[in-house]
Amino acid sequence: MRRFLFALGATATASLGGIPYAAAHHADLAVGGNGAGIITMSAEPLEEDHVGISLVTQFAGFSNVNFQALKPGEDTHQIKSLINTSLGIAYGVTPDFTVALSLPWIRRHSVVDGHVHEEGESPHIEALGNSQGLGDLTLLGQWRFLYQQDWGLQLAVVAGVKLPTGRTNARGRSGEKFEAEFQPGSGSVDGLFGLAASKSFGGWSLHANILYLLVNKGTQNTDLGDRLFYNVAVAWRAYGGMNENGVISGDLAIDAVLELNGEREARQRAGGEKDPNSGGNVIYLSPGLRAVWRGTAATLSFGVPVVRDLNGLQSKPQWRLFTGLSTSF
Repeated sequence: MRRFLFALGATATASLGGIPYAAAHHADLAVGGNGAGIITMSAEPLEEDHVGISLVTQFAGFSNVNFQALKPGEDTHQIKSLINTSLGIAYGVTPDFTVALSLPWIRRHSVVDGHVHEEGESPHIEALGNSQGLGDLTLLGQWRFLYQQDWGLQLAVVAGVKLPTGRTNARGRSGEKFEAEFQPGSGSVDGLFGLAASKSFGGWSLHANILYLLVNKGTQNTDLGDRLFYNVAVAWRAYGGMNENGVISGDLAIDAVLELNGEREARQRAGGEKDPNSGGNVIYLSPGLRAVWRGTAATLSFGVPVVRDLNGLQSKPQWRLFTGLSTSF
């Protein structure tokens, strides 16, 4: 059975969707196939006329911000944790072309605002509460343009669009709207495009992808910043077999997966002004497991940041957990 796993959150979304560094506040996107990475995209499409359904949840935890380090006129935010649950549906249009959509529900827990007005003033810190709601719908197409079965090599291009279906009017405890970076939806129409590559040999497979999200101005006159996702994964069939086409044989198969997942984000702009406490680069080391039983796959991946190069004062990601279920028919 071939699998198509579609997660946003996030991805990332986010939904991309999908992060204080929006790559921490937003969510993440992942597309995978049989023997693929859990977060890393595979170049393998869904089988023709098959439907894939997935439910993926991302949990993430963050550090506190040192608000005492703020300078006069500066402000920043922190969150305690993020939950992003995405429902994905995919369809194999041809043997080489798959279309998919993903709709997330996002919750940001314990948003805190801190700012300093004048020199010598102590930071004003306000607990704003939780922001939650439906996120932005992502539509994606994947076309495999190269398939060398003898070499076990596949290459694919990916392109899509993120639509502003998410909630943009979430309010904090005081009744005021959360700023754009903490809204479940962005309010913008964003394009995304990239490449994916897969190579299999025996019980092993390698996968890599790069995906760029071109972000436009959305709610509250805010541009949340372009995002670049780059991933690499190695998967090993720890239990169960595969036939000559790399398809699972038998009822049960278990894969061990190790990934490096990178996210780079530009600084966000509000009203045309750059936010110095936004944007940066994070790379996660993510070991995981996938179990497949008679056409249904369960996945688990735990990521720890090995690179946290963030701009200014931000909540730093501490850990990230992905869980998922997917099936195709």
